[in-house]
Amino acid sequence: MEKIITKKEVQQKINEALSSLLLNDGFKLRKKDGFIVRKNPNKTESIYFHILNYWPLCQEVESVMFHIRFDEVENIINPILSKHGLFNMEFAKTSSTIRTWIDFNVKIDKYEDIDKFISLYMIDIKEKLLTYFEQNEDMCNINISEKSIILKQKSDLSNHIDTIMRSLILAKLCSDTDLEELCIKYKKLIKPFYGQEQQNFAAYDDLVRYLSKL
Repeated sequence: MEKIITKKEVQQKINEALSSLLLNDGFKLRKKDGFIVRKNPNKTESIYFHILNYWPLCQEVESVMFHIRFDEVENIINPILSKHGLFNMEFAKTSSTIRTWIDFNVKIDKYEDIDKFISLYMIDIKEKLLTYFEQNEDMCNINISEKSIILKQKSDLSNHIDTIMRSLILAKLCSDTDLEELCIKYKKLIKPFYGQEQQNFAAYDDLVRYLSKL
């Protein structure tokens, strides 16, 4: 009987394949948590494959995520969110300032499927992630793009209170002259959300007060 492939085996082989392609670009595989990471003085760029475990039937490579973390941003937002029950500080060192992903939903049920996935997707993943990190290299360019995305939203953003708050922090750190106006506009985007409206508003107001003194 053929051995049933495990999530760990899929993760390991895919990570090793991509990290070897990125070795000359400064990325290293962090084996303890499965992230492929490139560190700069105040910024961390990381890649993570999200794999769904359907053992003993199969595994599924659902997506690959690209994360950018600015410590200066995360060190401000995480304690405030945590204070209001919106974040667990256990994850404070791995939270991300912005992120994007590519969906795959590729099922893996034998070892040849991993090799096939690697041959089909790895070069394309490398090109896309390097482009993403290059386009988002500068914090203040990210500030411009993030506030533009948020202000174009027509729907309620209460489920993305952290995104709104990070945008305000970016604006402050980049000395954005729109900050005061953004504080007013963003608050109007926060609506009642499954009983969390009090926490959302309280966390938002705490951040605005903090930034006003920064």
